[in-house]
Amino acid sequence: MKIAFAYTTFSDTGGVERASRDLAASLALRGHAIDFHCAEVRAEAPEGITLHRHRVPAWPHALQIAAFARAAS
Repeated sequence: MKIAFAYTTFSDTGGVERASRDLAASLALRGHAIDFHCAEVRAEAPEGITLHRHRVPAWPHALQIAAFARAAS
């Protein structure tokens, strides 16, 4: 099955960052094809996870989130 994740940061530290990375890695180990869309990469992707980095402009934070959502969709 193909599964996509979208979160602003791909990292192995932090709360949501680590949880989403660990969930994606666990699903990849079960044979699922994982696409992870993010604006910033702070860790290497485990095997089976394809990272898609989307650049967002250095705008105010609210506009960064909107720009990321548009780019990742």
